[in-house]
Amino acid sequence: MTVGFLFLLSWLIVLAADMHPENLYSARVVAGLAMGATSIVVPVYVAEVAEPRVRGVLLTVARAAGVAGLLAMHALGPSVGYRSLVALCSLPPVLFLSTFSWSPESPYVLAAKERWNKATESLASMRTSASTVKAELAQLKQDDRGKPCWTQLHKRPAACTALLVSVALGCLAALAGQSAVLFYSALRLPESADPSFLGPETLCLCLAGASLAGCLCCATFVDLLGRRVLLASSAAASTASMAGLGYVFLAAARCEDERDTCGLGWWFVAALLVWSFSHGLGLLSLPGTLAVELAPTNVRGVVASAGSAAAILGAVLATVAFEMLPAHEACWVFAGSSALCLVLAVAAVPETKGKSLSALQRQLDDKQGLGRAVPTVVVTAPPRVRGDAPLANGIPLQHARAAAAAPAAGAPASVH
Repeated sequence: MTVGFLFLLSWLIVLAADMHPENLYSARVVAGLAMGATSIVVPVYVAEVAEPRVRGVLLTVARAAGVAGLLAMHALGPSVGYRSLVALCSLPPVLFLSTFSWSPESPYVLAAKERWNKATESLASMRTSASTVKAELAQLKQDDRGKPCWTQLHKRPAACTALLVSVALGCLAALAGQSAVLFYSALRLPESADPSFLGPETLCLCLAGASLAGCLCCATFVDLLGRRVLLASSAAASTASMAGLGYVFLAAARCEDERDTCGLGWWFVAALLVWSFSHGLGLLSLPGTLAVELAPTNVRGVVASAGSAAAILGAVLATVAFEMLPAHEACWVFAGSSALCLVLAVAAVPETKGKSLSALQRQLDDKQGLGRAVPTVVVTAPPRVRGDAPLANGIPLQHARAAAAAPAAGAPASVH
């Protein structure tokens, strides 16, 4: 809710800025704070309120909605006035603030505060089966709900693994070139590769549309094929298409006759469209999805924050690389980053499809050798007795009666 107010405030500042740079900078700072918080709280909240069978769909649809907003801005920006565009952008925060107040709090947050009645009400408002509510509530009571802070990470190797995977995926996926394509797609290439048949506005619309199509495909198949398959497929296709784009830049730079387009304009557009679709298929949304799914309850916000910060760092590095390096070398850096995402997806990312958050944590703890140990009772054989003493379950009767009369401390209630 606080983030909604920040978004609305940023647009109101823009509306009242009257094109003064200092006011526009202030609005951008407020919007940047809101965007940073949104990249953390939205996936965490969605992951904690969604059922396992639709969690992947809801998380990736949230990302697709952001791409749809970008597409809408590319479509509306050139055709409406400055103040009209700002007024239109102010409507979504108003709609959000007027409707989201009715949404329930995350049951994980309520469970961490030991407010079990409210946690039950929250689950009941979002589930259709009483048995499902009962089962999820039982899982919540078994979760580790320690104090959420960085100092808790070293106590859970599984949490450290989730943190490393989240940071690596977030940084590498952003370094794959999204910011560079977003910021520089409207710039003109050398004459030998200039797609003059497309204007910059049309090219931006096409790229945003291809990215949205990839996100929607990801949302359609993420809970059918799984996260690892889509992430690996997206990384492989992004690697090939970005490497091809680098070759187009290199060929354009080497073309001696600037009047001869060499047919590179079509190749440039095709490589960009394939890359936009491939990146949206997994690299755009799945790193954030995996960050909130793999992290334990008490450090989920910490892991999501680290993954988001790593993604911002990767975006900055991608922009700097495109500005500092020749275009073809920058593209090959982006392709190398996508290739590393492919290796990471195959080697280190566990599959989370269809598993509850609690079950995922138990699975990760078991892999780290930290599964809950089942207490065992070691029974030593009683001293041998002479004669044919009567037996009870293979134990001489007098020893069985003595054990029943005076059980040892910590012994189980029933003796088998």
